[in-house]
Amino acid sequence: MSIYSHKLIIKTGKGGYGSSSHTLRFGKRVYDGGNGGKGGNIIFIRDINKVTLGNIVGKDKVVGNNGYNGKNNNYNGKSGKNIKISVCNNFRLYIQQKNCEKIRIVEINSENDHYSFYGTIGGRGSRDTKTPEQHLIQPKANKEFFLIIKAIIKPRVLYIFLIEDRDITSSLIKIMFNRKNIDNFLIISQKQDVYCFLNIHSGNIEYINNSDDIYIIYNNVNWLNSNISKIDNKNIKTIFYSFIFNILNFVFLY
Repeated sequence: MSIYSHKLIIKTGKGGYGSSSHTLRFGKRVYDGGNGGKGGNIIFIRDINKVTLGNIVGKDKVVGNNGYNGKNNNYNGKSGKNIKISVCNNFRLYIQQKNCEKIRIVEINSENDHYSFYGTIGGRGSRDTKTPEQHLIQPKANKEFFLIIKAIIKPRVLYIFLIEDRDITSSLIKIMFNRKNIDNFLIISQKQDVYCFLNIHSGNIEYINNSDDIYIIYNNVNWLNSNISKIDNKNIKTIFYSFIFNILNFVFLY
């Protein structure tokens, strides 16, 4: 079961063009065009120190960096820089390549800590092809994927929501009440004012003290980027415990 879903289009980096250059040496044509660089990869990587859902929230498309074109004098183009998207534990990727019906499902967890969308190779330079024909120096087309990213619920986890919109908050509360395997979660605003704390069915506050992981789920990437250095597991627990004795009755504040 997931509590968070995000749709994303992934477009891998395209390789650079090979060079079709040549020089004349002693009256003979010598091809010296370098190969095009490889397109950059897009890599989803697990970060055990990360408490957010990654840096893709708020985005609907991620485009890889293209490789550089080859040059004369046998210079190969540089590869495009890889893009790394750090995510916390227990993510599931539903991957569907454009014009393909098959859906691939990949989980990012302690046993499988990354997944790569590879950029395409660059075109071959005239140095290798021994001909200036254009169809040989062109790189392969880059690939496009439709992606659904889901954060997977697991027991003994405290989920913290950074949400300003109370309509969204109310909807989340209703969803949480209908999902019996979630024991606890805390909703706080961007100013870290508590909206409410709900203990859905365990009735045991000490359960939180034994949480295996703490995730922050947010919808304002700008605020998070400016404050992420202040948020870590220790601080989150401090935020939580500073309020818990004031909300033992688990009442709504609105």
